[in-house]
Amino acid sequence: LIAISLVLIVLGLRSALPSQLYVPPIGSRLLAFLLLALAFLLFGAAKQPTSIKRLLRHPQLSGVIAWSIAHLMLNGDTRSILLFTWLAAWAALEIMFINRRDGAWVKPQAPSWGREAAGAVISLGIFLLVALQKGWRWLWLSWLLLTAFVATWLLLFNVPSERMASLQRVPVVQDHVDPE
Repeated sequence: LIAISLVLIVLGLRSALPSQLYVPPIGSRLLAFLLLALAFLLFGAAKQPTSIKRLLRHPQLSGVIAWSIAHLMLNGDTRSILLFTWLAAWAALEIMFINRRDGAWVKPQAPSWGREAAGAVISLGIFLLVALQKGWRWLWLSWLLLTAFVATWLLLFNVPSERMASLQRVPVVQDHVDPE
């Protein structure tokens, strides 16, 4: 069913005549590539235990929304606008319907630091391979910025409890001496 849907999307896109509605501003490219890298990260977070799943109930659908917004920022033709607007709308509706169906959200346990880092590296590596295949010029900067963001995230929000305890300041108690 999914394969048939994808074939129909491709056939529909190829049969439609594109017309340019707007020219994306050049300054939006970096933000769009960051959103694409974030979309890959969210897709990777959907199938394994990550801290992202503690923040977002539906990381894969959120990745579809980020992917769609990025493509709308990069493409101003009617075919792209139609496809990516409907993809974003579908993902947003799916989030609402799933939340209504499943009820209250139970957040998962925090994963280990190594597992989180491995998932981030794999997701960003796949983004890098896709971007190199596409020949994106702003790739290195967006990849560097997102890698810095992920590293900061791991250090700030996913530090194991033993390490966190050693990083906290322990107050020094001085002996009180009576001046007698």
